[in-house]
Amino acid sequence: MKRTNGERAPDLSDHLRDSLKKLWRRYRKRLKRCRKEFSEEAVHQLRIETRRLLAKLDLLAALLPRARVNKARRLLKERLDAFDPLRDTQVKLLATEKLLKRFPEARPFRETLQRRERRLARDVSRRLRRCGTRKIAKAVTRMDKQIRRVLNGSAATRQEIVATVNAAFGQVVARKQAIDAADTTTIHATRVAFKKFRYMLESLQPVLPLATDRRLETMQRYQSSMGDIQDSEVLLAGVKGFVQKRHPEKSLKRLQAALVRRRILLIRRYLRSADELFSFWPLTGESKNANATKPEL
Repeated sequence: MKRTNGERAPDLSDHLRDSLKKLWRRYRKRLKRCRKEFSEEAVHQLRIETRRLLAKLDLLAALLPRARVNKARRLLKERLDAFDPLRDTQVKLLATEKLLKRFPEARPFRETLQRRERRLARDVSRRLRRCGTRKIAKAVTRMDKQIRRVLNGSAATRQEIVATVNAAFGQVVARKQAIDAADTTTIHATRVAFKKFRYMLESLQPVLPLATDRRLETMQRYQSSMGDIQDSEVLLAGVKGFVQKRHPEKSLKRLQAALVRRRILLIRRYLRSADELFSFWPLTGESKNANATKPEL
């Protein structure tokens, strides 16, 4: 298998095996660090490596016995979901810290978030210390052996992988087309699907010519524009909940109004560049990006 510039690309089977083992090592390294030094950054990095490993499993599910892949995927997804309440609290806390100078009335809200973060961090830290890696490691070892046995570098195998990426991109397009500017959950759904697609492309470097560093960096910025909207929505919901359920006598109207304005601006900014999506991968059939490079391995 050769690239257009004459440089020989890695064998597909070898790449899939090597990248799976690399991602597994990185996941274990981040897990070990998170157990030893539990922090916001350690949690964030572990979540990233978990998502990367999940994206690789999504690719392999199209090629290997699905039951074995799904078992490892289910275990990883359960661990990832366990971080959600803590991560949301940390997002709110980091954003609130930046706003305190302009909105000192938000200090009681910050204190509530700090208490919640400490409680959730203790819970998640205990759970991380209890959870093992033996079952996932066993599944990864078996998948590694199956890749070489099942994959033979045939055109059919390469086509199945491209078809899997096509399907992931199709989900992003469908969700993007269903976006309602008045409903940020539709933007968040697009972001979740896009993140899976981006990690798939990343996992296929260097055997996929379309997965260039520049393209992946641009995709990261595109994803961040949706992430900013979600973070804004999470913070606004947290402030509203604090006022309504816990401290109705404490008015944070100035802060709420500012957050609403920021959310509107972020949504408008994303929607202006939303069609940039079609430059990342050619659509199956009639493409909106006529100059797109045909995806091939």
